[in-house]
Amino acid sequence: MEPIIVTQRRTLANGTTVTYRMYRASWTTDTGERKTVSLGNADIVTKREATAALVAKMKKDERPTAASITVGEWVKDCAVTMSIDKADATVADYDRTAAMLTATFGTRPLRKITAKEAEAWMNAIPGSAYTKRRYVTVAASFFERATWLPTSEKPYLVVNPFARVPKPDPGEAGDIRYVTVAERRKLIESLPDTNWRALVALTGLCALRIEEALAVTPADVNHDRAEIVVRLRRERRGKGGGTKQDTRLVPMSPAAYAIVLERLGAMPEGATTIIDGTATRTRYQNKPQHTQDHMRRHLEHVGIVGVRKPFHDLRKAQADDWSLLHGCELSAKWCGHTVEVALKSYRRRNTEAGALVTKKGNPREELERAYNDLDAASTKNILSTNPCNTVV
Repeated sequence: MEPIIVTQRRTLANGTTVTYRMYRASWTTDTGERKTVSLGNADIVTKREATAALVAKMKKDERPTAASITVGEWVKDCAVTMSIDKADATVADYDRTAAMLTATFGTRPLRKITAKEAEAWMNAIPGSAYTKRRYVTVAASFFERATWLPTSEKPYLVVNPFARVPKPDPGEAGDIRYVTVAERRKLIESLPDTNWRALVALTGLCALRIEEALAVTPADVNHDRAEIVVRLRRERRGKGGGTKQDTRLVPMSPAAYAIVLERLGAMPEGATTIIDGTATRTRYQNKPQHTQDHMRRHLEHVGIVGVRKPFHDLRKAQADDWSLLHGCELSAKWCGHTVEVALKSYRRRNTEAGALVTKKGNPREELERAYNDLDAASTKNILSTNPCNTVV
C-alpha cells in the first residue's frame, strides 16, 4: 500500500480558484473499519515522506493481534478501562491483580496461558483462601473481556483459562474481623448523623445485608413488637434453599430500636426509605465513593482497623453474637440464611467459648452485659432527645 496523488480545488475568499495536489491513502483496519488520511501537499512533501507518515499512522491505529498481544499489555489496559468510576478498594484490587499477572506471565502471549498455569498462579498468591479467591476472580474478569474484544467476531481469546480454575472456598468465618459490641457502640457514638447511625444499627445490630438495610421503609417497622420486616427482593434472590429466599421478621434490641426511632424522627419529608442511600455515597477528594469506603473511614477514625467489608463484617459480628446468646437456629432465621450457612460462614473461631465448659469465665454473660450497657446508653442518650418519643 502506498500513497496516491489526488487533485483538489479550493475557492478563495476573493473568488479565485486554486488547484493543488495532495498525497492521500486509504486502508481497512482489522475490525473492518475503512480509514482515509491526507499526507501533505505533493509539491512540498516527497513520496517517501508521505509513505513514512502513512506507515506511522497505520501503526499508531493498529490493534495488537490475537497472536501478538501479551498478558502484560492486556491486563494493563483492563486495569485502566475497568477502573473508571470504581471505588478505591476495587481499583486497588485491579491494579494489584494486573501487577501479579504481569510479574508471572509478562510478555507471554495472552492466548498461550493454560488453565493449569492459571491455577498455579492462583495457588502462588500469598495469603488466605479469601485473598486467593478475590484476586483470581479479578483475573478471570480480565481474561473474560478478551473473549469478546476487540470484536465478538474476532476476539483475542476463544476460551478463558481462568474460567476453569476451581476457586478456593474461603471458609469465610476465618476471615471475619469481629467487631465487638464495645467497638460498635464507639462507632455509633462517633457517627455524624442519624442516617449513618441507623445504617449501622440495621447492619451491625439487626444483621441486615447492606442492600436490605437500604431498602427498609418506615412501614417495615413494627413498633408494637420492635421488629423489622425484611421483604424478599426478587432481583436479589440467592442460591440455595433458605438463603435470601423468604421475607422475614428481625427483632430489634432496645438500642437498635432507639436508633431507628431517632432516624424516623429526623427523616426528610417525602423520603421513602429510612436510609438515604445517596447521602452515603458522596464524593471524597473529588472521587466517586461507595458507601463501604465511607464506612471504612468511619471505622478507622475510631480505631477499628482490618475491616475489608464493613457492612458484611458488622452483620457477621451480630450473627455470631446471636448464635452464642440464642443458638444458631434463631440466628440463621433472623439473618435470613440456613443453619449450614451460619455454621460455615458466620461463626468466628471463638476461643473464649471454652470457658462455658471450664467455668473459667462466662462469655455469654459478658456478651449480655455488653449489650445491656449499649441498650442503656442508647435509650438514655437517644430517646431523651428524640421528639418522636416525647410523652404528652
